[in-house]
Amino acid sequence: MVNSAYDPADGEVLAFEEQIGSHGGLGGAQSRPFLLSPLDLSAPAADHEELAGAEQVHHVLPRWLRELNGPEVPLTAATEEEQAA
Repeated sequence: MVNSAYDPADGEVLAFEEQIGSHGGLGGAQSRPFLLSPLDLSAPAADHEELAGAEQVHHVLPRWLRELNGPEVPLTAATEEEQAA
């Protein structure tokens, strides 16, 4: 993932191309991220614990995949070939 700069003084998000806006460039609560998931999945963090940072979120997403009996990530070459067949 590549992110551009954000100027908190004027709220400007710098885009990489000529365009009117970019993700986050039209406003909104960008400093209050959240995870939205079905209630059937486990909570992203224990009660009174804070989930902070991409590394902690990365541990939640594979756990949710396991709870859903989803594929192991990253997929192996053999698994990708089997799915293509």
